[in-house]
Amino acid sequence: MDPLTNHKPEETKTDPQKHEATLRTMKTDVATFIQKERPSLISMVSRQEDAPLLERKTAARPSALSLLATFLIIAIFGMLGYTGYLYYQATRVIVEPGPGTTKFFSTDKKVSHTVQQDRASLLKVLQEESTERERDGLVKELSLSLESAVITRTLTPHQFFSLLAIKTPKGFLDELDVEFLPFLFYTKGETYFGAVARAKNTDAAFAKLLEWEVSIQKDLKPLLFNREAEVTIPLFEDKTYKNVHYRFVQLSNETDFGIGYFVFPTKSFVIIGTSEEELRVVINRLFEA
Repeated sequence: MDPLTNHKPEETKTDPQKHEATLRTMKTDVATFIQKERPSLISMVSRQEDAPLLERKTAARPSALSLLATFLIIAIFGMLGYTGYLYYQATRVIVEPGPGTTKFFSTDKKVSHTVQQDRASLLKVLQEESTERERDGLVKELSLSLESAVITRTLTPHQFFSLLAIKTPKGFLDELDVEFLPFLFYTKGETYFGAVARAKNTDAAFAKLLEWEVSIQKDLKPLLFNREAEVTIPLFEDKTYKNVHYRFVQLSNETDFGIGYFVFPTKSFVIIGTSEEELRVVINRLFEA
């Protein structure tokens, strides 16, 4: 009310709905903009992405020519690999562990040699090893393999004696299995040959050794390393060491050189040696094995 005129001022009435419609905020503007512009934005993005996608699909699709070239390259390498494999199978040398896999007794040293299929090759190996200087009491295992175009394997008793042209009693080698170990014994500056094999029947093998006594000195000459008997009439004697019976003939008046043999029935072994000390060392090691 105006105090001078006593009149009330006229009130201006505003329609609430019209008032709300006239109010603008950022939220309403953004919503309106999105509603109007979204279709055009989607279409723009779609148009921009469709072209590279088509290009990628076109680039990723290999041509028939490239597939054929890849297949031919793989086929050529496959044929080359298979040809190489066939050549390897035809020319390779197989080294088998051979029959001498049984551990007869402990040895102090082991040497391996591959010999040709002739007497001279094996004799050369034996002579060279016999001239090596080793400590007294040493037992050296000889791992001897036979050279072949396809298979190289450890010598059997039959192959060993046949290569050296050593005559054995008829049927003796048939009594031996393929397991065979030749060895050398060194003592007092001397080298002595020895061998052990597994017998199929120890009694039959021992009987053949008894039969061999009449000519064994002459037959084993390649294994005596140029020694000659000094005894006019060599005779084998029965001897015993640690309850093991062996037969031995002394062939030298000064050294331990001679020829002896025995069987070890509990393990079916047959042992031949050219020194009495050698035989006793082997007996000790057989009990220790």
